Amino acid sequence: MAPDVKFAGYTSNQTVQIQFRDGSGSGNISTGFIADTRSIPSITGTSLTSMISGGLTGGRFLHTEPGFSWLIWVDTHYDSGNRQYAYQIPFTTRTGTSVMDTGMVISSGQLYFYPKAATPVSPSVWWNSRAWQYGWRIKVWDAWGLESPWVNGQDFEIIALERLRVSKIGNPPNGQPVPVLNNPATHVMIDYGTNPLPKIKANGMVVILVDSIGPVNTLPLGANFYYHSSSTGEKTTATVHNLTTLFPWGSATNRISCEIWSRPEVLIAGDATVIRTLLEGITDVGNGAHLRVEQPYDIDIAEVAGTSYTDWNVVLKGRKN
Repeated sequence: MAPDVKFAGYTSNQTVQIQFRDGSGSGNISTGFIADTRSIPSITGTSLTSMISGGLTGGRFLHTEPGFSWLIWVDTHYDSGNRQYAYQIPFTTRTGTSVMDTGMVISSGQLYFYPKAATPVSPSVWWNSRAWQYGWRIKVWDAWGLESPWVNGQDFEIIALERLRVSKIGNPPNGQPVPVLNNPATHVMIDYGTNPLPKIKANGMVVILVDSIGPVNTLPLGANFYYHSSSTGEKTTATVHNLTTLFPWGSATNRISCEIWSRPEVLIAGDATVIRTLLEGITDVGNGAHLRVEQPYDIDIAEVAGTSYTDWNVVLKGRKN
C-alpha cells in the first residue's frame, strides 16, 4: 500500500518536516526534511516621481501632486508567478510628525501619486502638516503574504500654491451664486481653464484665497493683478487691497487673502474683460511658489459683467413750500 504524505507543523518560511506513515497511519517508515527557503521580499530601490514635466527639482516638488516609485525583488523559485501583493507608505515631516499613511494598499503597482486638494472645504495633508519638508518609507507584501522590512525613501520638499478660490464677491450681478466669506463650502474653486468664471460688476470687488506650502515671504501685487481684454489684448493694472495672511510671512504653510477691485469705467459685459493675476509666492530657498509648474502662471479669476452704475437710483429730495 502506498504511504500517505502528511505535513506536520508547516509554517510559512520555515522548515517543513515530512513524515511518511503507512496507510493505517501507524509506524514511522522514514522521516525526511525539506527546507522551505522562500525569502522575504525586498525593496531594491526608491525614487521620487513627478507626473508633471519639470515638476521635480532634485528632491523638491514644485506642485502638490508628489509621486513615489520603488523597485522590488520577490522570490520566484517556488512560484514563478509570485509578485508584489500590497504596499504601505507612511509620510512624516522631517522632524518625524505623522502626515498621512496609505495603510495596506492591495496593488501590484510600484508607483503612488498623492492627488492635489480640489475642494474649497478641505486643505491638503501637506498644508495641514504645517511643514514643507518631508520623509517617507515603504514596505511591501508578496503573493505569499511575506512582508519586507521597512525601507526609507528619499526626503523631499514641496514649494507651491494650491486651492485658489473666490471667497467673496461684492455686489455680484444677477444670477451669480454668492460665496460667503466664513463658509468655505460656498467658495468657488479657480483653476486654469475654469469655465464659467465667477462674475463681478464693474466697480465691484472680489476676494481670493490661496494656500501656500513652503516659506513664502511675500506675494507681489501691482502689475501682477490686471484686467485683460480678450478682444484687444489690452492689460490694465487692477486695484488690490488688504493683502493678509493667516500666519506670519515665511511660515512653512500659509493662507493668503486679498481684495481685487474692478475699475468703475469697465463697462463691457460678457467675456471681453477678465480679472487676471500672476500669483507668485516669493521665497528665499531658490524656487518661487506657483499654482502650476510651467509658465505662463497668469490665471483668470473673474469676469466683469455689467456695471454697478446700473444699481444707482435717483432719489428726489426737497421741501414743501
